[in-house]
Amino acid sequence: MPTTLNLDIDSKDSWILQRVVQFLAQNALQSIVPSLLVVLMFTILNRHDFMSSPILIGWSVSAILLAIVRLLHFFRLKHANSSVQRESWLKGYRGLTLMSGLIFGTLPLLFFDTASDFMQSLIVFVLIGMPAAAAGTHGVDSWTFRLFSLSIVIPSIGFFFASSNTDYTILAVLMILFLIVMDRSAARTRASLMENIELTYEMSYRATHDALVGLLNREELEHQFELRAPHARHGVAMLFLDLDNFKPLNDTLGHQAGDEALKRVADIIRTAIRSDDLAARLGGDEFALILFLQTEAEVQELAESILNRVNQLIIDDRYQGLSVSIGISFHTTTTGVGFSRLMRTADLALYDSKRAGKNQVHLRHFDEPEY
Repeated sequence: MPTTLNLDIDSKDSWILQRVVQFLAQNALQSIVPSLLVVLMFTILNRHDFMSSPILIGWSVSAILLAIVRLLHFFRLKHANSSVQRESWLKGYRGLTLMSGLIFGTLPLLFFDTASDFMQSLIVFVLIGMPAAAAGTHGVDSWTFRLFSLSIVIPSIGFFFASSNTDYTILAVLMILFLIVMDRSAARTRASLMENIELTYEMSYRATHDALVGLLNREELEHQFELRAPHARHGVAMLFLDLDNFKPLNDTLGHQAGDEALKRVADIIRTAIRSDDLAARLGGDEFALILFLQTEAEVQELAESILNRVNQLIIDDRYQGLSVSIGISFHTTTTGVGFSRLMRTADLALYDSKRAGKNQVHLRHFDEPEY
């Protein structure tokens, strides 16, 4: 189903966007199908006048075509794999929801004066029932709910106020009060859902990220690699980073300074990699990166940049003896590349750096013999 999303928890805004989109998508059919049923019911009840009424034919066909477009847009979500694409999907969903509301909002303008008492009651029921249902199905996104409910109710309110009928005027006032109540109900629904989304984010973040530096933990690094590797178009590299002089820093300045050093190294890593790459703290003073890059030169350049920036770090305004050894495992494609083997090769390359005198970068190819 297109409602299954790979949730990105590195960004809280991205997480919230994905959850909002997921909620709307899960409820999309619950809003599209009832709208089709309303059209079908309205057409059946007016079947004797259907073929002789171009307006009724046009309204019914427009409503059905719009429902089909909304359904197609619903299935587009399975191709929305980035925040930009999901934002685009959400904007499209809002626009289609607005158009759907306008379709049903025209019911009084087109049919109310000539309709029977039963049909008038049915139209009012639709005008009230659809915004009420939308408070649950669209309530998570204020724009979607308000565009839908206002586009249904405002044309009707204008129509009823414009008439000289006292009953219509009373009905318009009641609809305004109803709209206010529904908006507040949707706001409460939205607040509850957003609280749950943020709580879920915090729990997921803690389960998948290192508490000290905010990078991924080892388990999530492997999980994200397994998700992304099949879709990567270039080569893949794993970098193992091990701080060379971390223990003397801890012994000299204390663990607080050591924590500061780890955080600043994590910041260097975070700013060095691209949004598609992965970075994790494996524990202690060890870090791992997974880069989806095309050439060895790109990987080497990034590793050297990290090494040089770590060398320049001054901790606690007085300690400048930190260095880092880096081992790289590189493969020209992601096909047939297993996480464990990639990690093993990177670990051997790191050992090469340590054995050669530390504070160096060494690269091994994925299929290179271990010794």
